[in-house]
Amino acid sequence: MTPYVYIIKHLPSKKLYIGHRQSEKSNPSELLTEDGYKTSSKTVHDLISRDGLDSFVVVDIFIFKSGQAAYEFESLLLETFNAGKNPYLLNKNKNYFKRLHSFKGKKHSSETKRRMSESAKNRNRRPFSEKGKRNMRRAAKNRKRVILSEEQRKGKSERIKKTLSKHDRSGLNNGFHGKKHSEGSRKKMSASRQGHSKGVPKIRVSCIYCRKNVTVNIFPRFHGDNCKLNPLRGTC
Repeated sequence: MTPYVYIIKHLPSKKLYIGHRQSEKSNPSELLTEDGYKTSSKTVHDLISRDGLDSFVVVDIFIFKSGQAAYEFESLLLETFNAGKNPYLLNKNKNYFKRLHSFKGKKHSSETKRRMSESAKNRNRRPFSEKGKRNMRRAAKNRKRVILSEEQRKGKSERIKKTLSKHDRSGLNNGFHGKKHSEGSRKKMSASRQGHSKGVPKIRVSCIYCRKNVTVNIFPRFHGDNCKLNPLRGTC
């Protein structure tokens, strides 16, 4: 079994479909083949019947080690792209959050709790070796608890204060003590806080795909249309 998440594209409408597969026979190479897997979507099946299998192409495939990981990544993509309301997606499922948190707000029954308890009791835990037990006993016996007297605590406190005072840069220890910035320096510092030295503000924007909040100068290079989580990247 090879769990995977796939993104396919319907060429006539240029719409995408996001799905995942984790059955015992799941294999990425079977996706959109004549005798292979053609998704579980009725919408996709209807489009294949109308336009043919060649009307779909595979945009991307993500391989996972477990079916749960594939399922959660698919749910994340559906949530990120607002499945059910996004006009560029064929997905009609609006309950991706419920699917990801299907047990939220529910409680286990007494019978289920009893079974979980029995399962935990019968779980085979790897026992410690005799050598491991001896090492743990030896470490516990040799462990020393340091108890400081009042004088030792005061001495330690004084040493810490002296160490901190060497690195103190306040008051007379500050090289700028008693001086003032010129009006020109103040304007430059003010401009640097607001943005670049030329006064251009550092506007921050959020990427709709990875949800990172970045500055506008970085945004077009790694986010937006060029974001690695954008399924439309390089396909339009």
